Formats: sequence, C-alpha cells, structure tokens
Amino acid sequence: MKVKTNDTANQLHWRHIFRVTALAMVSSGAAWSAECPADETYCQPIVACVPSTGESFRGFAVGLEEGKFFLQSGKSICGGLWQNGPDGTGAAIMNCEDDRNARATFEYFERETGTVVGKGEFDDGTVIEYWTGSNLAAYFERTDPADVQPISCNPTDLIS
Repeated sequence: MKVKTNDTANQLHWRHIFRVTALAMVSSGAAWSAECPADETYCQPIVACVPSTGESFRGFAVGLEEGKFFLQSGKSICGGLWQNGPDGTGAAIMNCEDDRNARATFEYFERETGTVVGKGEFDDGTVIEYWTGSNLAAYFERTDPADVQPISCNPTDLIS
C-alpha cells in the first residue's frame, strides 16, 4: 500500500474504503471502542486535536511500517491509512463519516516515550494534530508546558 498524499485518484479510492468502513462501524450498532482490538499484533493508541475548536479524537493505529487507523470524536468517526517514509517521516490520509477529509505528515519521533507526532489539515484548511505511541501519558507529562499550552485539547482528557 502506498499513501500518496498528492495522488487524487488514490485519495478518492481510500476515502471511499474508509467512509464505507466508518459508516459500517456506526450503523452496525456495535459499541465503538477506542482501544486496540485484541487480534491486532502491532497496535498503538492514537489521539488527535483540532486546536481551533478543541475537538479531540481517540482511537488506535495498526501496522508496523504502514497500516490503518481509526479515530472517534464527539462529532464523528474517522478512518485512514498511514505509511512510514524512508527518512523517518510518514504520511497519512483520513476520511470521516461527516465528509471531512484530512492529509497529515508525521515528522517527529520522541524516542524516550516512543511517541510519533504529526500535523495535518482537513480539506477546508483546519489544522489537526496527532500523537501516537505506547506511552502517551509519559510523553505529555514530559513535554514542556509551554509546548502543551497552545493545544486547546486537554492532554489529560486525550489519554484518559
């Protein structure tokens, strides 16, 4: 799977797949869980925040070098694909059941807590920030308060 953020046909294809997946999850009546499924070997929690509105998302990402992720906020359920790049960066595309679509890059890996940090934009230009890793609590505890303060989402709420 290649995640090409500038390939419109590829984006439309994966947006359709994840729109169908997200809608199936919603309409199935099954309880949504932001926790990693038991049958996934490589799974990490993922949280996200829209700084301009305070909308916060929780979910999980699966895969080792590439994979999929699912997020839920109070407004929507979203799904997407991610892929590591050759230089430690990565890219992701996301589609939400409320027709929002986003592209993101992951450019920072905090080694001490194993946290990957990324930033993206919805199609309307609204910024979304992502954090994923097995020790998000330690990452947010260690992060300089001046770096956390601009985040309109409360890190404690994101990870609790």
